[in-house]
Amino acid sequence: MKNLGSIPLSPGWRIAWDDHQWIVQKRYVSRKIANKATWTPVGYVGSTKSILLRELRKNGAVIGVSGLASLQELPETFKEFILATGRKPEWATRG
Repeated sequence: MKNLGSIPLSPGWRIAWDDHQWIVQKRYVSRKIANKATWTPVGYVGSTKSILLRELRKNGAVIGVSGLASLQELPETFKEFILATGRKPEWATRG
């Protein structure tokens, strides 16, 4: 599934998302390939913000001031979040 966007938490951490979940990503820099940086998923959360915060702690995420403000603004569930983006995934429109 393609990432639909991302929320930076610090230079080395961000939260991306697709239609199904938030994706905790860590930035890795390869010294072998001319310092090429890649974002690697380290956790997936499709439920609540509290579980997302637990996943960030579990992975040792470094969160800056603006990242913390972004996290505080997130709705309590992923479903509320994805619907607030204007997307209407198939699973969210089922009865």
